[in-house]
Amino acid sequence: SESRTCTNGTLSGSYTNASCSVTPAASCIDPQGGTVAHTGSVTEYLNATEPYGGSCTSQVRTCTNGTLSGSYTNASCSVLQLANLVSSGLTVPSSGVAETAISLSASVSNSNGANLAAGAFSDNFTYQYGGTSGGWIAISNVSHASGLSVSGTYLDSVSFTPPDAGTLYIQHCVDSNMVNWYGQVQESSEGDNCTVSGAITVVNNPKGYLDSVSCAAKGVTGWTCDKDVNASIDVHIYNGPATPPWSNNLTVMTANTGRRADADSVCGGSTANHGFNYTLPLSVRDGTLHTI
Repeated sequence: SESRTCTNGTLSGSYTNASCSVTPAASCIDPQGGTVAHTGSVTEYLNATEPYGGSCTSQVRTCTNGTLSGSYTNASCSVLQLANLVSSGLTVPSSGVAETAISLSASVSNSNGANLAAGAFSDNFTYQYGGTSGGWIAISNVSHASGLSVSGTYLDSVSFTPPDAGTLYIQHCVDSNMVNWYGQVQESSEGDNCTVSGAITVVNNPKGYLDSVSCAAKGVTGWTCDKDVNASIDVHIYNGPATPPWSNNLTVMTANTGRRADADSVCGGSTANHGFNYTLPLSVRDGTLHTI
């Protein structure tokens, strides 16, 4: 300010404003659009996410009369966590029959702190005979279109037909098949991806063939054998469907009439006789239609 004095019509000094006010310092706008007061500050981060095992880098940006110091532009930052896929709860029967379907199921869970995106994991069932140290043979392999959230679960099931008799082992495995933005496989542990069943005892079904049924020859001929039994086995002959209460059973007889090359080819290694020849009773040779 300046005091100006009038002396015989002459005003001293040179200032020309009757009043004065001080303009306040300008505020700043942060990268998210918020207001930061003069001398105030805001914490920003170099990146919004950092890779698994890394750390977030922060910067305090201070406002000075409309100018915000620094250059970081992310309001928050998180370190990526890796999912952990676990296979568990494998359910299989204790026994089965060769060439007859059995049901298998297992559970997949995500036990760690990261969601898996769509298409991010696959699981499979495999099998082998005699132990778990050999090569596993694929039963199924499914790549899932949907993701799996933290603590999420998925139940996989499949029907499998054991090809042979023996001690059968089933394995179920799950794995991530995607990587994150940093090229890392999105899973924190590979040690719990598979679960293996105990022994499943698989036996053979008896095999057989009905060669002929003849009223004129009065007979029923054919063969039957069981690969698990090196002996002649019984054959049941029915007049009609072979269903409970089995009241239409004509006979139970041992199939021990002669060696059969066709039976030997099916039940290889057996040294027993497998043929049968049964004479039909008069009750079914009565001129009407019967299903044997």
